[in-house]
Amino acid sequence: MDIRQLRYFVAVADALSFTRAAETLNMAQPPLSRQIKALEDEVGVRLLERTRKGLILTPAGRALLAEATALLAQVGAIRARVRQAAAVEPSRLSVGFVSAAGYSLLPGIARRFRQASPETELELHCLTNREQAAALEEGAITVGLAWLPFERDGARALPLLEDCFCVALPDGHPLAAEPIIEVEMLRRQPVVYGCRTASVDASIRRLLSEVGPVQRVADLTTAIDGVAAGLGLAIVPRSMRPDRAGQVVYRDLQCDERLTLGAVSLAARRDRAVEGFLACASALAREQSGRA
Repeated sequence: MDIRQLRYFVAVADALSFTRAAETLNMAQPPLSRQIKALEDEVGVRLLERTRKGLILTPAGRALLAEATALLAQVGAIRARVRQAAAVEPSRLSVGFVSAAGYSLLPGIARRFRQASPETELELHCLTNREQAAALEEGAITVGLAWLPFERDGARALPLLEDCFCVALPDGHPLAAEPIIEVEMLRRQPVVYGCRTASVDASIRRLLSEVGPVQRVADLTTAIDGVAAGLGLAIVPRSMRPDRAGQVVYRDLQCDERLTLGAVSLAARRDRAVEGFLACASALAREQSGRA
């Protein structure tokens, strides 16, 4: 006795007709009749009888129908649970990024990653370095694009992009006519300043040591907003030039200060999705370095 024979028997018992059961099972009638005969031979009793009114179940057939129906339902439930367990749920990769990486690195990496891993959903969070360190620790993100050095012991850092500083100027500012601006040109110019990343903050402070007056704001993005509002100029990473490009003019700043953007992750949480994201980041970095 096997599951197939029981399924055939239930079909015949429900239809009380070999012809209709064969149509339901999408098979010819003779093989179906042979399978029912084999089942009867195996159990040693008649399961079906032909009468003038048609096919009927014997008492043994009614008993087997109840058992077979329950068994087939159980088999169906087992199959459903196995298929559900085997189904691959769409994975998700949570990525933190500083605002500068949102302009320079994230778009290219995201495009490559979606092509390489279309089954993985990207969840993006704009966070400062410090916020990314906390999010990595809590598991809220699994990889980040941040300024290096990164303020979290034990985090693995992958340098991706060398950056430098530029000056953001209000449209129509006299210094906008200069192709390259030197730090000395910024003296006595009103400056909008704000940064929440320690290493970048230290570099900008060194550049602003002889510049003023300075209006403090929350962060680099708000500093660029202040420039657009005509509050003054700002020193920002070159990778942030697309921000408010229609209202703000950017000019390279002649200085020795350098910055690095990189990918950060924790070794314990580097799964296949993280490794794939890092591979895409490395490929983009090599491509950008080749164009430089």
